[in-house]
This record gives sequence, C-alpha cells and structure tokens, in this order.
Amino acid sequence: MNESVSPFEIPHILDLIAQYLGKWDLYNCTLVSKTFYEEFRRLYWQHIRIGYLNSSWIRLSHPYHESFFKNGHFIRKLDIIETRPGNLLKLLTSPLSPCINLLELEHIAEEIYEYGSPHILLANLVERNTRLRRLRVMLEEDGEEAGICSALIDVLPEHPSLTDLDLSITQYYDLWDCEGDFLNNLPKNLKTLRLDYVNGSDEARYEEFEEEDESDEDNDDCKGDEDDNDGNDDNDDNDDNDDNDDNDDNDNRPIWRRIIYPPLESITLTSGIGKSEATTLFQFIRKCSTLESLRLMDIPESLTGEFIKLIGNARKLPNLKDLHFETPVFTKSDWTQLLKSMRERIKSFSVGRVHLFPTTSSFIQAMAVQWADSLETLRFWKHIELSSMDIELILATCSKLKTFTVSNDVNPSSRQTLGYGQALDIWKRDGVYIDWVCKDLENFEMTFMCNPDPIVVDEDDHATLEISPEDHRRITKGIESTYRRLAQLTKLKRLRIGWHTRPRVNDKQTLDLSIESGLKHLEGLKSLRVLDIRNLYNVNIGQEEVEWIAENWPNLREIRNLYGMSVRDLFGMVNGLDDMKNSSSMTIVSEDELPHHPKLPHVEWLKRRRPNILVS
Repeated sequence: MNESVSPFEIPHILDLIAQYLGKWDLYNCTLVSKTFYEEFRRLYWQHIRIGYLNSSWIRLSHPYHESFFKNGHFIRKLDIIETRPGNLLKLLTSPLSPCINLLELEHIAEEIYEYGSPHILLANLVERNTRLRRLRVMLEEDGEEAGICSALIDVLPEHPSLTDLDLSITQYYDLWDCEGDFLNNLPKNLKTLRLDYVNGSDEARYEEFEEEDESDEDNDDCKGDEDDNDGNDDNDDNDDNDDNDDNDDNDNRPIWRRIIYPPLESITLTSGIGKSEATTLFQFIRKCSTLESLRLMDIPESLTGEFIKLIGNARKLPNLKDLHFETPVFTKSDWTQLLKSMRERIKSFSVGRVHLFPTTSSFIQAMAVQWADSLETLRFWKHIELSSMDIELILATCSKLKTFTVSNDVNPSSRQTLGYGQALDIWKRDGVYIDWVCKDLENFEMTFMCNPDPIVVDEDDHATLEISPEDHRRITKGIESTYRRLAQLTKLKRLRIGWHTRPRVNDKQTLDLSIESGLKHLEGLKSLRVLDIRNLYNVNIGQEEVEWIAENWPNLREIRNLYGMSVRDLFGMVNGLDDMKNSSSMTIVSEDELPHHPKLPHVEWLKRRRPNILVS
C-alpha cells in the first residue's frame, strides 16, 4: 500500500510501456508510468480490504500510514476483518485520518480488543462517515458487546444515506428490549435490514406468548372479514393519531406505536426468534407497509398461526412478494392459508428443512394451482425431496418462472427411495412429452438420482451395488431424455446439473456429461453463461466436448468442476480424509504443499481458444 512502490513501477510494466512507445526509454517510460498511476490511484484506493492483522504492529508511526493519510479520502469501500483491530480503529478515527468518505463499511471482529474503548472507536468511525450507504458489523461473543451495540446504535439516526444495515451479534444485547432503542434509532431511509441475532435468555424462548394488542390483531384473511374489519383499522389509525398528539402518554405506548418506521423493503433474521421477541417483531413487521421481502428462520410452533395471519394480510403488507422460510412447523391449515393469502402476490418462494404437509407432492399440486401465474423464483433446499412428477408439474404450470433450484449437497441414504427427478425416461406421460411453459427460465439447478429402482441396502453392508446391462441402458436413455428436455430452455443463463448415487454404487452407475450422454442436445442454449457440473462424479469431458462447447456456447463465461476434483478432495490428498475425521485438530499446510489441478490437454486447449472462460 506504500505509494513509493506503485504497481506501475515494476520492470515488466515498464517493458510493456516500452513496447507501446516503440523504444526503450527509461525516462519516458517512468513518466508514463507515474502519469498512469496518478490516474489509476483513485480506483486503486476505492476498495480497501484489511484482513487478520495483529494490533501489536499497527502503530501510528508505521511507514505504511503515510500513504494512507495521503490517499484515504479516496476510499469508498472498507472491509476490516480483524482479530484485534483496536489500534487500527485508532488510526482510522484519528483527527488526521482522511477516511471520511466511506460509502460501504464492513467490520468483522473475532475478539474484543485489548485497548481503550473499542466500541467508541467503531461508533466514531461510523459517525464520521455520514455518507454511508451500507454497514455490516459482525461481533463475536464477549462482555463488551453490549457497549459496542449501544454506542453504534446511538449514531445510526445521523446517517440519512444508510439504506443497508447488517448486524451479527450474540447474546449480550437485546435488540427487542422494552426500551426500543434499536427500533427507535433505525436510519430514516433504511431499506434493507439483516440481523443474525441470538438472545441469550433460554427462559425467554420458552415463556408463554401473551397477546398485548388484541384490538390491532387481524382476523382471517377472507374478503368478508376484511370488510368487517375496515372500521377496526380506522379506529386503530385514530388511536395512533391520538397517541401521537398525547405527549404525556408517549412513554406508556407500545414500541411499535412510538417509533418512526423507515421505508423497509427487506427484513432478514438468520437466527431464531423467541416468544418474548415475537410480539415486538410481529407488530414491527405489520407497520412496514413497504416491505417486499421477508426471511425468517426457526419460527416457534406456537406462533405459526399468528405468523401466517400476519403475512397474509394484503392490506397491512400490500407489497410483500418474497418469502424465505427455514424449519417452520406449519399445519395443513397453515399451508392452505399461506397459499391462498399470497396468491397473485408471491414472486419468490424459498423453503428448506421443513415438512410440506401432508406430503410434498400434495403441496406442489396446490402451489401449482394457486401460484402458477405469479411465481418467478422457486427454491427448495435442505432435505426437501421432489419426485419427477413434482418437477414436471412445476415446469409445466409456472409460466413466469425464471429461477428453479432444488439443492441438496448431501448424498441420500442407502434406504432412501428415488427423488430429485429419477434418471429414467421420466418426462413422458402415456408415451407423450408434456410441454414446459416456463420458456423464460434463466437459472436451473437440479440434482438427479441415477438408480433405476429403489434398491434397499443395509446401511452397514459395504458391498458394491451391481446393476444389469438392461438397467444401465434404461439409465442412459433416461439421461439423454433429460438433456433433450433441457434443450427447450433456450434462455438459460446458468445451468447446474448433477447426479446423486447411493453409497457403494459402482462406476457403471455414475453418469457423466459427454457427447454420447446427451451434450449434443443442448446446442440451442446460446445464452448460457455458467455451467456447474460439480455433482457429476465422473466428468468425462474430453477434447471432443470442449471443442463442441467452444463452438456452440458463445456467451459461456464459466465452467465449474471441469477438472472433476473438489477443493475437499485436493486437501484430502494432502492430509488424508480419514485422519481429518478422527483428529480433533487439522494440520494446516502451506499453499505450495497443496496439489494443483493437473494441466489436462483439453482444458489447456479451451483456455487458449476461449480465454474469457473461467475454468475451475
């Protein structure tokens, strides 16, 4: 970062400049280099990332600081990932520091600092940069955390430009406490709020939920009930106005009636919420009339009905169109109400680690009826299994679908039946293919299983499964049929495909992507930019395949797992996966000791022919 050693003063750069000038002239080359550096300096300093520095050598007199003080005013994005950044924060917040034009700040601390009052330093850094648009702070568990959060939250109202706030904290600060400091101090123009938050009180998570504002609760989301409740809502609005006028009773009002709500468009809670926080949180969400995206994890079972009623009210949340759930315990009536209430509003739906009641197929059928005309993004992940008929139904009914993902990186158990789309001729019904209506699909990620039949094998049995030649032909035919169907999706920009095999299955049952297996059928995917084949256990792409790719996919920019070896496999070659599993500590090896990808002739040919394609 020292200005005296710029990236344009090293010899090979001078050689390039000399070639451009047509002669070797050290004086002129140096002038060109310095002039270019002056023009480049602003870009060079715009995004600075400082990672894992020990505060013992971060001194105000360090020679690198001179360059910082000269160029710090260029910094627009600053990422600090530190173990002990106390003195670094002192440098950034010193009176001479020019670091006052930040637009984005990311601060990740793994330990609370040893020096001074670091929470004041962090708050000062945020306070000095009033133009901040995005702030991300991640703090590990420590007794000083409450002070850090309190000081930081106090300066948030002074940032009218802050639209994206991301806080990751642990148990020493209660964001949803009765005082409401956090909610009261949200920046007035905040649009995106993300909290990774865990309340340390176990009792608070299991105490009985008590409703505190019955007059403000919504009834069932039926048209008749909505008409009946119009008067009640008017009364609520009148109550709000009365409360605003009555300054003497301001402290007695609930939190959600006292705060000024920013125009939030997205709320994400990556950790579970307890019953004690649910009242405040739900009431807060209800008042965010501009909300478009809601992502919650671990909704308490006793609150699912209340939650469904909350998000289903089109009058309170008219713009809500993106829902993301993990591990909710919904009943059949909850799912039915969700599908009904979000009809024609839902644009994006993501769900994982949940039981789709009563069965996955029945839920898919109901969803296809209710949401077919509005759904654009659909993601299933973490232990949600779709049959081939489920996949077929979605692709044949959701005409506006642009992203469809079924992701599960864990191999199914040996007792699991077929899922993820069976690798047979699964797309035919009574000998006829069903048309797919999602012609605008751009992102398709799917993991198939390749066993022809749900063979049950004892999990303790280490024998290799053998399949007959007839079954192998059936599998190959099914895979080719799948590629033919994928060829309909001519607007695809990202394609991820893979095949899951059960444990102890021989290589004959492991499928690949090759000309013979069906790659030739994908010739029409001219818009394809990313091909991800990381779940193809045998990647048999050779010279013929890469020549075909270079010729037929002009917009391709990235191929993932072309080498057929993951990072985990590379690391396992060094340390041994068995040793890693049986040892409590892992040996760290240097980068030079790690094996590198072999220089395969066909991959090197592709790099030379299409240097704009990133191969990993």
